[in-house]
Amino acid sequence: MRNDIECATALSDNAQSANFWADKQRRLRRLILTRDPRAFLTWSIIGETMFPTPYASFASVELRALRQSGNWDVWRSVIREQMAGMPLPCVYCPFSSSNAIHQAYHLHRFETESGLQIQDFGTILEFGGGYGSLCRIAHRLGFKGRYLIFDLAEQCVLQRYYLDSVGIADVTLISDLEALSSAIQFNSQSPKLFVAAWSLSETPLEVRERIARVLGSFDAFLIAFQRQFEEVNNAEPFAKWQSWFPTVIWTILEISHLPGNTYLLGVASPNRSRTD
Repeated sequence: MRNDIECATALSDNAQSANFWADKQRRLRRLILTRDPRAFLTWSIIGETMFPTPYASFASVELRALRQSGNWDVWRSVIREQMAGMPLPCVYCPFSSSNAIHQAYHLHRFETESGLQIQDFGTILEFGGGYGSLCRIAHRLGFKGRYLIFDLAEQCVLQRYYLDSVGIADVTLISDLEALSSAIQFNSQSPKLFVAAWSLSETPLEVRERIARVLGSFDAFLIAFQRQFEEVNNAEPFAKWQSWFPTVIWTILEISHLPGNTYLLGVASPNRSRTD
């Protein structure tokens, strides 16, 4: 398997965004090699990129939305934290964390806006899976299909540790685009969901195009992005992204409690011809 830095740096002319993640990658690698992983959620690099503070104001807004969803009994169970990594409890919901609430809110918005249920998909591909929190949330929500995470090697190590610790072993972690394409082709007729929560908008433009090429058979998309990341204004790239999937019906939703951030949700037209 080729070195996974290829996916974040070697393909890119967008030096600032590439260097941003190359630096994070080096720091994470050093910690994985030298620190006790049982408390990895207390590492500074995790707090900067993957685990928001217990006082995060957006968690209060998102928790309220889950409580008012009409399905609070389900969401209350879904967001209950497990102790792997030593997550700090959210001040607004002590049995959960700001990140668990945040990840659950993404899936809640997707289900509400699309009318689709996470548990009905046969495959979920998450591009940039953090430490595995959204994967855990999806399984708590009833997902039982194939879960794929495409990420850098260091992230995959962290994801494997975390997901094994919370009892989710049947997850495929991939860092190579050719391997990803092969994995998608397997059982390709099952409904597929692509998820990228801010990861795609922090990725060099060339990598986004390469990822898009393997997603022709996907039935739904849950993407969150910031309008500006480093030197890249994401408005035009995501308009172009939509044009690459002409049989997908796209919905753009501004995230009002996170100014400058947007959901891009897509559902394939029921009349489309599937392209595997």
